[in-house]
Amino acid sequence: MNIYHKLLFEYEEKTEIALLTVTAVTGSNPAQVGKMMIIDKEGKVLEGTIAGGSIEEQAKKEAVALMEMGESKTIRIDIQDEFGNECIGTVDIFVQVFVQKDEIIIIGAGNVGHSVYRIAEMLDYDIIIVDDRPDYATKERFPKAKSMIIGEFEVILKDLKIHENSNIVISTHAHEYDELALLSVVNSNAKYIGMLSNRRKAKLILENLEKKGISNEKIEKVYAPIGLSIGGTKPEEIGVSIMAEVLAVKHDKMFNFKNEKRNL
Repeated sequence: MNIYHKLLFEYEEKTEIALLTVTAVTGSNPAQVGKMMIIDKEGKVLEGTIAGGSIEEQAKKEAVALMEMGESKTIRIDIQDEFGNECIGTVDIFVQVFVQKDEIIIIGAGNVGHSVYRIAEMLDYDIIIVDDRPDYATKERFPKAKSMIIGEFEVILKDLKIHENSNIVISTHAHEYDELALLSVVNSNAKYIGMLSNRRKAKLILENLEKKGISNEKIEKVYAPIGLSIGGTKPEEIGVSIMAEVLAVKHDKMFNFKNEKRNL
């Protein structure tokens, strides 16, 4: 596979990757200008090589640190002699970091879904709208949505593409569709899964998932009823509580909030 094709493929599959390209070499050096390598955020090589050995290991370590900062830059690696006392060459490597934007998948294009969309759009999320009603999921209502998936829930949810940077908000127009949607996504690697519901409905649906063989570990990761307990019943207020919870999960701050609604 061409390294650029591999780069595109991995970018669609992973939240963070880096392309390392050798741009200059001096002295006694195993590296060659133009050599490329793709790594993920753990430093695993996905394609290519730039030099091998200690040069490559140091480059991977520095590239991982750059990915954590979301920064692209040129790094220089000094090559030491066999005693480690004298620099006998250098390698310049441009590290280009590719970080996907956070994504929010809103399953249900009603008033609450629209309120979540408006806040997520301000926060620069990639937004995907999913609904079975073409008169709700329209370009006029969701002009900044990255994509809209319209069709019968039983069909479209089977092919829903979910990444580890995906946040899923379930707010359909019927309880059975909420349960169907949750069953379709609960085993995914989504960062956040929340379902709009009251306590009784949430308890019933989560119990049904357990009866269908969904593990307690997966069920415990579902935020239902959705949203932080900040009060308010208007769709706009519910949208704020949902996005506040999404952000708290993103930044690992949920321990700051007592979410009494989850004590079902």
